[in-house]
This record gives sequence, structure tokens and C-alpha cells, in this order.
Amino acid sequence: MLLRGGYEIYSGNTFIIHLNPWQAVNAFFLGIFLGWIYWRYKSIWLCMFIHAYHNALALLMPLPYVGMQNEYYEITWRHPLWFDILGVFLLGFGLLTVIVLSRKKESEQ
Repeated sequence: MLLRGGYEIYSGNTFIIHLNPWQAVNAFFLGIFLGWIYWRYKSIWLCMFIHAYHNALALLMPLPYVGMQNEYYEITWRHPLWFDILGVFLLGFGLLTVIVLSRKKESEQ
């Protein structure tokens, strides 16, 4: 429904120009996940919030990069370990939240 409206507003060329092969896999799985979220909870607002959160992550990810010396390269850039651990923790928390909310909705039916 929204895609059809977007296609009517923008020409087909605009969609072709915005195709980015480096984002294709990520966008594909995000689209499947957001489709499942909409199907499960019937909330376009939740999907829009998750999409905005995903876009914010893309902007914020480069911030905590630090330079590190390496024996093979002069300098490499990577996240500090605390940032990686925080990411794994938040992923687990998010999955646990979806599972708990999913079971709560099943018990109400």
C-alpha cells in the first residue's frame, strides 16, 4: 500500500537511482522483519519507529570508532569492546521483548 503510493509520487527512475547493492541484503531482511511486525501487531507506527531506529543506528554507528595499531596495518578503525558487548546485550533484550510480547498477545486470544 505505501510502496504503491510512493511509486505514484515518484517516477520509476527515482526508485532505480536509489537502488544500492551494498544495502540490498540488509534492506531485504529489514523489510521481512517489518512485514512480520506489521502482520503480528497490526501497527504501522511500530514499524515506522523501528525503521527510524534503524536509520538512527546508521548515523550513530561511526561515532565510537577508535584507532588501533596493528602489526599488519599502520592503523585500523574499530569499535571498542564495550560497544560490541552493549550491542549484543541490546539485541538479546530486543529479541526477548518481542518473544514476551508475542506470547502475551497469544494468551489474550
